[in-house]
Amino acid sequence: MEKREQAYQYFLQGISYKEIAEKCDIPFNQVKYWVYKYWKNNNNEVQKRGAPEGNKNAVANKGGAPKGNKNNYKHGIYEKLLFEFLSEDEKKLFLQQDIDEEKECKMMVRFCDLQIFKFMKKIKELEQKKEVPHDLILRYNGEIEKAKKQKIKCIEMLFAMKETETKKGYGTAYDGFIEALKQGAKEVWSDNHDTE
Repeated sequence: MEKREQAYQYFLQGISYKEIAEKCDIPFNQVKYWVYKYWKNNNNEVQKRGAPEGNKNAVANKGGAPKGNKNNYKHGIYEKLLFEFLSEDEKKLFLQQDIDEEKECKMMVRFCDLQIFKFMKKIKELEQKKEVPHDLILRYNGEIEKAKKQKIKCIEMLFAMKETETKKGYGTAYDGFIEALKQGAKEVWSDNHDTE
């Protein structure tokens, strides 16, 4: 605190920020911070936070937005889903009892493929522009990686379902399916490592 007080005295004398930093043996950016945070109005005191004394704007405010408020809603990617705020159609969909897990996984794999295709198309469009927004391309690549990971999880779930059916004796038609997939994966794996 004494360095700030000493620096403040130099500031009042009109000494440059650089000289203040050198004399007080502090970083130049620290001096700039103090100037804009405390000294701009010729005051070296720490400013109090919150509303000015006597302000009545928040009288009876219990804090936070009212329940169900969506003022900060922009795109819905990070929206929390609460049953009580769902529409009637969304509630019906949520409460459906019959869910075919295999069908849902296959649909999710197709959806992931569609996402990957759309993001790759957007990247291609961006690369054709004169000024390429690299940060946006990186974000699209990140979304492609997420979709790939989601697709892999769905495929693994499908494999697990098929193996469970085979072990229980329900899916005799699938007996050779899992082995063929594993063999195909081994061949692809060995091909990739042979080229390296």
